[in-house]
Amino acid sequence: MNQIVARHSPLPLVAARPRASIATRALTLLFIWLERARSRRQLGQLDDRMLADIGIDRATARHELEAAFWRESPPERRAR
Repeated sequence: MNQIVARHSPLPLVAARPRASIATRALTLLFIWLERARSRRQLGQLDDRMLADIGIDRATARHELEAAFWRESPPERRAR
């Protein structure tokens, strides 16, 4: 690698950055799952008028509520 590129390029710094530990990644995933479960519970408490305000019908909300907490919503159903 060229000395100039190595000194002035951010790529070597990015590549040298250590990955998060397994424990950090596991906790991050746990918090994502907890947030996803909480938001789905809240979605289940909305009435039809509130669902219409956010552009979701009752069938879509029910389908989202039945999804497992570890499954991410498909892009077409995510909040806009």
